[in-house]
Amino acid sequence: MKHLLLFTVLLLLTTTLFAQYEHPTCNGSRYLEATYEVSEPVTVKFGENTTFGGTFQELFMDVFEPLGDEATEQRPVMLIAFGGAFIQGEREQVHFMCEHYAKKGYVTAAIDYRIYDDFPNLPDSLDMLDVVVKAVHDVRAAVRFLRHDADNGNQFRIDPDYIIAGGLSAGAIAALHHAYLDLDDTPAPQYILDAVDANGGVEGNSGSEEALAYSSDVQGVLNILGGLHKITWITEDEPIHFSMHGTEDDIVSYGVGFAGFELGGQIIGMSINGSGAIHPHFEEIGLASELITVDGGGHGDFLFDGTTTWLDSLYNSSSRFFYEHLLCPTAAVGIEENTLAPSISAYPNPTSDLLYIEMPEVAIKEMMVYDALGRVIVQYTDIAANQTIILNSQQFTTGNYFLQLQDANGKKVVKQFVVTK
Repeated sequence: MKHLLLFTVLLLLTTTLFAQYEHPTCNGSRYLEATYEVSEPVTVKFGENTTFGGTFQELFMDVFEPLGDEATEQRPVMLIAFGGAFIQGEREQVHFMCEHYAKKGYVTAAIDYRIYDDFPNLPDSLDMLDVVVKAVHDVRAAVRFLRHDADNGNQFRIDPDYIIAGGLSAGAIAALHHAYLDLDDTPAPQYILDAVDANGGVEGNSGSEEALAYSSDVQGVLNILGGLHKITWITEDEPIHFSMHGTEDDIVSYGVGFAGFELGGQIIGMSINGSGAIHPHFEEIGLASELITVDGGGHGDFLFDGTTTWLDSLYNSSSRFFYEHLLCPTAAVGIEENTLAPSISAYPNPTSDLLYIEMPEVAIKEMMVYDALGRVIVQYTDIAANQTIILNSQQFTTGNYFLQLQDANGKKVVKQFVVTK
């Protein structure tokens, strides 16, 4: 089935900003453009613990740094966890993502977490829940390690107040539960309380005693093909959230459903709220979130289909989201009262011929169309209210484009459209 990219929320949401101050490294291009060379990964141990099968495991992260900014003392961090249904996978699988975000100015880390290893015995649902809790604890340990290190030499020159946790599939499930499972604020079923208690409490014990004194909180979540067991765990004061998910995902449901797989003729997994269910909850409580819905997309097939189309969309959209809502919020003028968003219409999307852009009931100071690399393709100024602009997309190459409008008060809105041939 042909994939269709649907933005279910604009890049500039009507919401309260999570971060109130612009990060000192914001310069208009950092975190948006891949301009940095990247270091070779440095492998460091951040913890250790016992696996489900009883094996002692050391936990490592591979850290990538942008080069050429040696004078920068504190840089935001993005942690990325691999996928593999909690039964396989390794941190090297997400090196390519770490390298990309490091090119944009982040310090990034591909992290270990414990997976199921009690074969040939097959796990049941409670076994898998225990494994998920272990993975969550390992993500927490990785965050605490970085904060502890920042206080003791700060070898990677990170900013401990700007940490994003993310992952693919199982890694995203671990990151989501790390960010939003808070047993102090929101009730949890007894079977979850039992699994948490059996693994050392909410924080777990995968890191050092010294690091355990530090917070494992994160400020943002990058959710690629993941889900959350209980949507009510997300409250108004939580980290902001970016996600990407296919509607035909048969491993982690796009909406309310199931996350699991078949192993040895046995269905193994847990109930889940996928990205398509999580995102509306964020909208309802007024917390910044963005979801890229891939119509007809399966469990990541669109990301690895031999092209860069969907990866480019993921990279550029998530970068812009965290730039506008976390790192450089003062660059998003008028974001808190954006009245433009509901009144912009651009159709058909995707388009292979003419794109019709209906202006809102206010005059537009500037309209720009730029490509996935941030290059301005078309620019208009001083457009009257209630006008319809027609673009001939045949002049564009196939790919993803962004339409940005700004009114006289500085309020902006951004939409994405796809050009096909």
